[in-house]
Amino acid sequence: MRNFKYHDYRTDIIISVLFILYLLFIVYGSLVPFNFQHITLHDAWDKFQKLRFIGIDDISRTDWATNIMLGIPAGFLGMAVFYRVTGFTAIFLAASSVLTVCIATSWTAEFLQLFFSSRVPSINDIVAQAIGEGVGIICWLISGKKVINGLASFFRTHSLSSKLQFLFWSYLSLIILYNIMPLDLSLSPVEIYRKWQTGHINLVPFGFHVKSLSQLLYNTLTDILTWIPLAFYLARYEGFSVTRSTAMILMIAFAIEGIQLLIISRISDITDIITALTGGFTGSVAGRVLMTEKKSPDRAALNDNTPQQKRRFSYTHLLIAIILFTLWTGIILAVYWFPFNFVVDKSMIKEQLHNLSLIPFKNYQITGIFNAITQLFRKSLFFIPGGIILSWFIKGGDKYSPHINLAIMALWFSAVCAVAGIAELGQFFLPDKVPDLTDIMIGCIGAWAGFFFSKQLYQTATFQKR
Repeated sequence: MRNFKYHDYRTDIIISVLFILYLLFIVYGSLVPFNFQHITLHDAWDKFQKLRFIGIDDISRTDWATNIMLGIPAGFLGMAVFYRVTGFTAIFLAASSVLTVCIATSWTAEFLQLFFSSRVPSINDIVAQAIGEGVGIICWLISGKKVINGLASFFRTHSLSSKLQFLFWSYLSLIILYNIMPLDLSLSPVEIYRKWQTGHINLVPFGFHVKSLSQLLYNTLTDILTWIPLAFYLARYEGFSVTRSTAMILMIAFAIEGIQLLIISRISDITDIITALTGGFTGSVAGRVLMTEKKSPDRAALNDNTPQQKRRFSYTHLLIAIILFTLWTGIILAVYWFPFNFVVDKSMIKEQLHNLSLIPFKNYQITGIFNAITQLFRKSLFFIPGGIILSWFIKGGDKYSPHINLAIMALWFSAVCAVAGIAELGQFFLPDKVPDLTDIMIGCIGAWAGFFFSKQLYQTATFQKR
């Protein structure tokens, strides 16, 4: 593996773009839903100067911790822009510059909130984000170069097992990180008792309140799906038995719930243990069933994609892809439209149209940051198979010529967008559903992610055969 300092400049551009996009995200998230109010620049500046820091005991600990967590990626990505920099002085100047830019962005976001009636600017938010940005910088200094080298290794290595292992640990880290956010920990028995009194500790399976049966089934299904990839990897590629891989998933779920017991803003629910057990068992069984012996060199050679094979069109291959896509579409529509209580009511449709927003993530902002992250993850998860099917159909780009692959990809992703659009369109006629154009975008991003990573794995597997 090459050392980090030899990466090409495409890495620099990608990291810089990600850093800028994240700073814009902070500003955008601070202003949604953009309910503009008229106020002069002079009056706004006068009000901003009068803002004062409020004692931590007098504010929401959850908001404080959330803003700290919001700042961490900014500091980390900012330092990643300078990953080529070496030497104490240069690193210190880079860290100072990154912290200055990040704090300036937080100040700008809070100041702009004065021009929007639905937002309340706060010095506390700036301070909390600054702390998070400082933590992000420290995290970079501790492990940043390892992350860059790990990403570079993922794209350059020709070892399928190494790539799968990287994805496994990355996916597991994301699940753990989400479930322990925003780290507003408390070891006080009084705080834990308050969680119990407010219903944030549930020891009765499926004993929490839900709006409808469809919401219950949706939440349960997505929670089960979350654990299936982890268990599948352990059983299929690490060779764990069904019992061992299921037990491993169960142990991780128990650990997460134990930590959530100490996090004031999170709910500890025994139902999560049940869904983890179900997902772990399902993924483990699927992994063991699909375990096959490695192909012999002769067999692999027969399956190698020669130039002649790239141009050979298989109608059987196309038929299987269409069947898989149709089944996936049926699952998407079933999830989004259940319980299928369609109502053709003009007043309801008008209300749905009135509530439909062209502002991305407006409805997500209303429901709170954790619910927003949960919905983002769940809705993208359902569309990932759409991209995986495409990668399988074109064999990671090695099945047909580049022009044909490009045409197939364009047609396929148009179909994915159409599926997402139809799913949202049908919700106009469902009383308990809220159609949202943002969900179409999330679905397309999920499908792209599924295609991108599965393409990497497929190309690596093809290279190993050769």
